Amino acid sequence: MIIKGRDGKAHMMYGMASASTVAWVVYQKYCNGMPLYRIEQDLGRLGAKISRAALANWVIKNTEAFFAPMYEYFHRKLLARNFAMADETPVQILHEPERRAQTKSYMWLFRSGEDGDHPIVIYKYSETCAGDTSVDFLNGFQGYLFVVA
Repeated sequence: MIIKGRDGKAHMMYGMASASTVAWVVYQKYCNGMPLYRIEQDLGRLGAKISRAALANWVIKNTEAFFAPMYEYFHRKLLARNFAMADETPVQILHEPERRAQTKSYMWLFRSGEDGDHPIVIYKYSETCAGDTSVDFLNGFQGYLFVVA
């Protein structure tokens, strides 16, 4: 799908995809849990031959361009708060370079406290559950930290 903006030009993002097409792919993948090969099949049935590699590139490049700055913004906002919480949970990552599929990795969750301001929740991937992850992530934080044990 190519959508023209008010200026009459097609707004493409990293290939032949409009912003709305990339948003639809991201929604299907992460909100509906649909793997890229199924999205590829669905698009094929509609007459659009788009490989899952192209779909993956759209997701990766747009995430880097648009979500990474937003993530960094909320990270800075979290560090400025007076109270934060942290916890990690094990996850299994398949096909991770130089690691066996059975190796545990960890997803850390950092959250602002109940201080009346808008809540901030940020996730951080780590290969280990070592406290260095939280120490590095919270570098510059001056408030109180509650760590779930």
